[in-house]
Amino acid sequence: MVIFSNLYLFNQVAKYWETSLSLIDSLPDNRIAVLLGGMARQDLRTKRIIFSKSSDRLFQSLALLKNGKINQIVISGGPEDPLNIRSSEAKFLKDYLLKLGFDEDEIIVEGKSRNTFENALFSKKIFDQRKLSKSIVLITSGFHMFRAKRCFEKQGFEVTPFITDPLSTYRPLEYSDLIVPHPEVLYYWNLLFKEWVGVIAYKLNNYI
Repeated sequence: MVIFSNLYLFNQVAKYWETSLSLIDSLPDNRIAVLLGGMARQDLRTKRIIFSKSSDRLFQSLALLKNGKINQIVISGGPEDPLNIRSSEAKFLKDYLLKLGFDEDEIIVEGKSRNTFENALFSKKIFDQRKLSKSIVLITSGFHMFRAKRCFEKQGFEVTPFITDPLSTYRPLEYSDLIVPHPEVLYYWNLLFKEWVGVIAYKLNNYI
């Protein structure tokens, strides 16, 4: 428990695993971005959107859109319930962005996918149908990029990765981080372990 709540140790592992943060100016201009879901849910009663920590994916995407680094966003994320009672995440996020003043043509919905493999598979179908360039900026959380990038490359995309909400900290670590337990780090390890299991499963299924 002491080891797995050590921020310094976790930070070294996370920095090794995660793709580095990109400078916005280093990105090519006028690409299409694929934004992976898993960042929000919609309350059925109030229709309000509840954002999670991973919503940094959305906010960083909108900044790239406003800066002209991307000209369209494909939001890839299906319904969160098996009965499809709720709207897909991609659909309610598009509706939300339209209310904020973004143009209809700037947001494309892929609302069927339920996992990373399907994100790539169903996005490919949209790109093929619309005859869009498969040179994309892929936007997802830092710990998830390794698997996501390889899924999309398997489907024929040329991927420029752009990570968000990294688990590793970019602030200078202090001496206390070496000796004082950080309970939240246990949750971060859980995310990493689940992701590593996902990578192995995807490799065995030839998804990556």
